[in-house]
Amino acid sequence: MKIFSQAPCRISLCGGGTDIEPFASQFGGATISFAINIRQKFTLLTGDDMWTHHGEHIVPYGCHLNFVYAFRKRFGVDGMHQNKFVSESDGGIRGGVGSSAAIAVAIVGALAKSQNKTMSRTEVAELAWEIETKDLNFFGGKQDQYAAAFGGLNLFEFTDKVNVQPFDRKYAETILSSLVLFHTNLERKDPKIQEGFKRLDSKQIRALKQIKSLVAPAIEAIGQENMQTLGEILDISWNYKKQSNKGISNPQLDDIYTKARKLGAIGGKLSGAGGGGFMFFITTDREKLIAGMEELEYWDISVDWNGLEIKIL
Repeated sequence: MKIFSQAPCRISLCGGGTDIEPFASQFGGATISFAINIRQKFTLLTGDDMWTHHGEHIVPYGCHLNFVYAFRKRFGVDGMHQNKFVSESDGGIRGGVGSSAAIAVAIVGALAKSQNKTMSRTEVAELAWEIETKDLNFFGGKQDQYAAAFGGLNLFEFTDKVNVQPFDRKYAETILSSLVLFHTNLERKDPKIQEGFKRLDSKQIRALKQIKSLVAPAIEAIGQENMQTLGEILDISWNYKKQSNKGISNPQLDDIYTKARKLGAIGGKLSGAGGGGFMFFITTDREKLIAGMEELEYWDISVDWNGLEIKIL
């Protein structure tokens, strides 16, 4: 049997950081994010199809086989003779768009399919997060796994469980018409930036509460298709995000943000934990911003509405 699965990365518009423990449990978290067409792909070969694949297991450059092995072990197929796999990426690795969560969701989906296990999108997201955090000792919230599993534009609310509230498709298209995504040409060098949220001081709690307070007005701005207000909210959120944890920004990122604002960007923020990767902006003149930021890599993205996809080849 040959099983192909894929799951999308995401852009977190507002609320990032509030989905991480202990803040989520103590105060409740909320994020708005949408899945994008930067996808992580996984092909699992079992039975006779194993022998059609010549060579060993394959993962993208910069990734580690142990990541996939942790998932195989959870499904009881960690022996070399039980399956082979090929992991591929559209990009986004270490870019702050949730690539590890996307491939985690894809792996869980493929392994469950190989064992005829029926899992809901919520169950896939939860298991992917659990393996990443408990078996692989990664630290982070759940919004990335949920965005990868569900796809689309969603409000995620985090308490003792995760509540998923999808937006109508038209709102995502309105946002994309004003959004520009760049890679900053800076790779995040510290993979443990988010561990700064493990023990929160009063300044961090205050910043995260302010970030969470911006989710409601962001929902209203999206509902009114008011991109001017949404951009202003992102600008405020970016300043609070920099206060919420060490290592989020640096002089190079600050310069990029300042230049984008001078070129007409209303607001924006770095995607993900911080230190590098992707940065996006809301603007009324996309062409001007893209041309003016020519030293950065522009990514033309669309919304992934499907979330986790699994099929037998």
